[in-house]
Parts: sequence; C-alpha cells; structure tokens
Amino acid sequence: MTLEEANAELEGISRRVEAVHGQEFEEYGEWRMVASPWTDINVRTLRPAALVLMGAVGLVLLLVIANLGNLFLARALRRRRELAVRTALGAGRGRILGQLLSESTLLAALGGLAGAGLSVLGIRALLAMVDVLGLPLPAQPEINGRVLLFTGAISLLTGLLFGLFPALRLAGSNTGDVLRSGGGGAMPDRRRHRVQRVLVGVETAVALALLIGSGLLVNSFLRMQHIDPGFDADQVLTMRLTLPWEEYDLEGIRAFFQDLQERAEGLPGVETAAVASQFPPQVFLDGQFTVQGQEYVEGGSLPRAYLTAVSPGYLEAMGIRLLAGRTLDRRDESGAPMVALINQAAARRFFGGDNPLGRRFRLGGPGDAAPWIQVVGLVADTRNRALDAPPQPEIYGSFLQVSEGNQFFLMVRTAGEPRGVLPAVRRQVAALDPDQPVYAIRTLRDVMSASVADKRIATLALSFFAAFALLLASLGIYSVVAFGVAERTREVGLRMALGAEARQVRRLVVRQALLPVVVGGVVGLGLAFGLRGFLQGLLFRVSASDPLTFLAVTGVLLGVAAVASWLPARRASRLDPAVALREE
Repeated sequence: MTLEEANAELEGISRRVEAVHGQEFEEYGEWRMVASPWTDINVRTLRPAALVLMGAVGLVLLLVIANLGNLFLARALRRRRELAVRTALGAGRGRILGQLLSESTLLAALGGLAGAGLSVLGIRALLAMVDVLGLPLPAQPEINGRVLLFTGAISLLTGLLFGLFPALRLAGSNTGDVLRSGGGGAMPDRRRHRVQRVLVGVETAVALALLIGSGLLVNSFLRMQHIDPGFDADQVLTMRLTLPWEEYDLEGIRAFFQDLQERAEGLPGVETAAVASQFPPQVFLDGQFTVQGQEYVEGGSLPRAYLTAVSPGYLEAMGIRLLAGRTLDRRDESGAPMVALINQAAARRFFGGDNPLGRRFRLGGPGDAAPWIQVVGLVADTRNRALDAPPQPEIYGSFLQVSEGNQFFLMVRTAGEPRGVLPAVRRQVAALDPDQPVYAIRTLRDVMSASVADKRIATLALSFFAAFALLLASLGIYSVVAFGVAERTREVGLRMALGAEARQVRRLVVRQALLPVVVGGVVGLGLAFGLRGFLQGLLFRVSASDPLTFLAVTGVLLGVAAVASWLPARRASRLDPAVALREE
C-alpha cells in the first residue's frame, strides 16, 4: 500500500485503541500511530551533513569549470598563430570551430571517464567508512546508468561550454593581424585578460568559501573531541537482549538479567558488569514525575527527566563518578524501599541549591498511587543525550524495582580488548536460555563515534573538498600568471632593458596577479557568511561567523596565492633582456 493508505489505516486503528485504552494515554494528550518511510527515519541524522556536502560538491564543480575555462582559453590562445596559418591556407570558420570543439569535448569525455573510474574507489572508501562508523544507508550506492548519464552530461557540457568561447574568439580573429604579430610576442589582449582575471576571482571565492566551511567544522570537531563526556568509554563492550513476554513474566526477566550480570562478572578478563535500560550518549527513555512537598497546578506541566533502570555496578561499569550519598547495591531489590540516584542536572533543575539526598518523588502525576522513591545518591553529569548537547536531567532507578520492560543492555568493562570476552558472554547467555540472541554488539567507544558520525563525515569530506579546491585555485592562479608572463616576454624584456630591477618586475607581476585574488577573496568571505546557516547545525561551541577561522583561512589562501604567483614572477625577473627582445 502507499504511505497515505497506511496512515489512513493506522488512523482507524489508533482511534479504536484510544477508545479502549484512552485513559492510559491522558498525560500525553491525543494518541496516534503514524507511519514514515524507512529512508526518512534511517538517514534523518545524516541529512544536515548531506546538504552541506551537496553544496560543497556544487562549489567544487563551479571551481573546476572556472579552472577549465582558464586552461582552455590559455591553450587556445597559444595556438592562435597555428590556427591563423590554417585559415590562411583555406580552412573555414566552421572547420576551425569543429576542430577546437572536438578537441575540448574529447578531453572532457576522457576526464569524465577517469572521474567515473575514481568514483568506484570513492564508493569503496565510503562503504568502509560506513562500516567502521556503523552508519545506516538507505540503499547500496553504485555506479548505475543515471550516474554515468549525469557524469557524461556534465563532462560534455563543460567541454562544449569552455571550448566554444575561445573557439569563437579565435575563429573570428583577423588572420593578418595574428600572423604579423609573430604569435607569442604581441602585447596582451586586455579584454581576454579581464576574462581570465574574472575566472581567477571565481576560483578564489569558491575555494575560500570551502576552506572557511572546512575550517569551522574542523575547529568544531576538535572542540568536541576534547569535551568530558562524564563517563569512561574505553574498554567497555555493550550488547542488547530482548526476552519474549510469551516465555517470561516481569520477575522472570529481572531474574534472568540479574543472573546474567553475575555470570558476566565472573568471567576472566571482566572487571565489572552491569545491566541498564539505556546508556549515554544515546539516552532517550523519559517520563514525568512529582516531587514530594512541591505544589503543582492542576492540568499544568509536570517535571520530566530521563528514566534509566540500572543494576548495581552500573556506575563502575560506565566510569560515572558518585558525588554524594551511596550507589545502588544488592539490597535495592524488589520489595525493598524504592531508591534512586539523580544527576547534577536533575538536582539543579528540580531541587535548586538544596541537598537532594533524602528527598522523595514518585513517577506520574500528583494523583497517582505510585510508591515514593527516595534519592540516595548524587552522580556527575554525563553527555547523556548527545556529545554535543548539554547534560539533561536523569534519574537512575534499580532495575529490580522500577523496570517494566523486557529489553536491556549488558555493559561489560574489561581489562583488555572488549570484544575478546564476547564468546564467553555468549556462552553464558546460551547457558541461561539457548534461544535468546545477543545483538547490537558494539564497544562504547564505537557508540560514541557513531553519535557524531554525521559531523565526522561532513568534516572529513568537506576538508577533502577544501584541500582539492585550494589545489585547483593555486594551479589556476599559477597557470594564468605563468601564461601572462610568457605572453609578456617582450614587455618584461623592454622594461628590464630600460632599467627596471628584478624586484620591481617581481612586484609588478605579483601585484597584478593578486588583485583578482583579493577581489575574489572578498566575494568568498561574503559567500561563506551567507552560507553559515547551513553549517550552524553541525557546529559545536563554534560560531558559524567565527572571526578567527575566517581570518586564518583567508591568510592561508592569500599565502598560497602569493606563492603561486611568485614562482612565475621569479622566472620573469630572471629573463635576459636581449633574448626577450629577440623573441617573435
């Protein structure tokens, strides 16, 4: 069925369920079931990074086109004497156009084929990264007909576009003037040089925008790597088990996981083990509660916090610090007085500056008959919702007292490689129930990495694109300046023959080369500033308008541009005036 048909049927089911169990969902308001496409759910966290990378690909494509335009133009102008001779010997304008366009199209097609081949390697690298990070993919990427069609169309369009412009210029030039100029010794065409400078400015603007975006993401990611998550992720193995209600009741589920924890703690290489309904940085189960002694307005909102059912030893397994009071232990079993731990965020939000130890609360609203739970310990905050989000209020209750579910995680802290104890843990599970699978097996370090996978992928990919853009921009600047110096050989020789010093020639060439770079840099700063909204959601403790990053990246680009223009300027300053003046 279609998504609309599925949601129409779910709407009817929801109304029937609400009619029978409506009172159970009063605290949540209107209750509904809604279907969403698997792809939307599975890649939702990657969408911001994907948008940034699509924008980066578009900017790199624009930079490549600008670079190719300059190279095609320079290449064609170097051949203007050859083409003038062909014209003088009878070649028509259409034949000249056809020759130049066929050459540029062939080069573009060969480049497109090479790019398609490189993309195969790129996909392999992507799949390896996805496998390491444990990321979901909506479909297996592949080089199919649509990809090849798009690649071919872009390649041919680029070849035609930037082969056509110089071809029209050369095909329409005056043959006699070109032959009389001697080919390489004529003074430069100012209009054509303006086109080249504009293209250099475009390259600079695009490269700077990509470099600034990459710099912001790298800065953000480095800051994220240095935050204290509030727990020790090293040498911890996590896995999940789900016991079927058809075979286990609530007490049976609690007894199974209690027995499994004790068996895991006795395994060689295991320092401690614990059971938990969830763990940072992917805590998501929450609920509302009421604090004893606090007044609540009828119909008003109640305090909410993440509710995590844990076994004794959870703090030790996760490396979470106990700040005050005691931790949960074996006496906190079913039937005993109900107790809980809270984190600092919960203490600040719900108890102000008061000491929370000894205070009592209960799950649900003021009128519920749930038992009171006493706070017996205060624990340090953890980045429980996400590594780049502030700690949220969290309550830790004994899983033997508050758990109502059939799914739990087993956390095992080891003395060595965490995955080395997995076979022994599997055997203990099989000894308790051979039909129960162990799944979602990951180290805590892998879980942390996966939680910032979208930012890591965006940072790595955008950094690659930015480095590629910097390389292309520097090559573009170098090629234009080198071509300009070659064209102005007689001019440079004449200047030096009239007394110009080598440093004056270098300064002149570099100054003229950096002018379009500076203009393009100003445009690039504006472009980066305008695109900051796309990056802000991927940044952590870094503003999308961070002035230090903008200045540092701009300095790097200007430095690279200066080097790229200084090399041909240095060669120009070493010309022998006599040799330069004899060149035709």
